[in-house]
Amino acid sequence: EQVEVTFDVDANGILNVKAKDKATNKEQSIRIEASSGLSKEEIEKMQKDAEANAADDAKKKELVDARNHAEQLLYTAEKALKDAPTVPENIKKGVTEKIEAVKSALASGATADVLKSATDALSSEMMKIGEHMSKQQAPPEQGSTEQKPPENPDMKDAETK
Repeated sequence: EQVEVTFDVDANGILNVKAKDKATNKEQSIRIEASSGLSKEEIEKMQKDAEANAADDAKKKELVDARNHAEQLLYTAEKALKDAPTVPENIKKGVTEKIEAVKSALASGATADVLKSATDALSSEMMKIGEHMSKQQAPPEQGSTEQKPPENPDMKDAETK
């Protein structure tokens, strides 16, 4: 038996296949069209979904960043309280209250804005520890010990090589 098969591809990418049995003269054909992929509406829907998800992703990232910052600040604040035993009780109390507020915000699953507000308040309280520590370490000011060079109008700066 002999079967004649012809393949014809047109300009639109459509494949026509014909098979003809020469003995019986029976013929069969099939048309294969390339799938056009996605329709314009499907593409637009996917783009809109991506844009909507981008906004959600940005919010999630903002929340994760706020939580990470809050946890890092908690660690720093607790360490600062331990490492600064000379801090007055009123400052310790203020920092401890703000630490508890940040912990509470983290535990309750607060929004990024709430976490930012709590961490900003804690940062402000922690500055008081820094101010106290710098006052403790600063030597008492006495008269200026810095000597100024004598002013001589005839003296000129020399360049060195």
